[in-house]
Amino acid sequence: MAGGPPTQANLAQMIQDLGLHLGNLATQVATLTTAANTTTQTSTCTAKVAVARPKAWTCKERSVEARHFLAAFFNYARCKGENLNDCDATAHTWVRNHDKWIAAVLNLMEDEV
Repeated sequence: MAGGPPTQANLAQMIQDLGLHLGNLATQVATLTTAANTTTQTSTCTAKVAVARPKAWTCKERSVEARHFLAAFFNYARCKGENLNDCDATAHTWVRNHDKWIAAVLNLMEDEV
């Protein structure tokens, strides 16, 4: 097109190419949006926060220490993801699996407990 104004055929081809590129762009944006939504929906249940496991409970301390142990265990178990919890797919959050929590807390009890 260095030799003068574009012809009607050149303009028609440019409009056709522009429409094709616009369609490709719309498809790419839709794909990106779907991927972002999927990542957002699944990341809540896959994300894990590191919380240290509480030390074993011997039942030799007072009730204050028992409350501290239970609070530490709650924080630990809540953040263990699929090991101690179930994923609620509709809310994209972890839900306590009581059987797993009970088994885990019993495993952290020692001596005369």
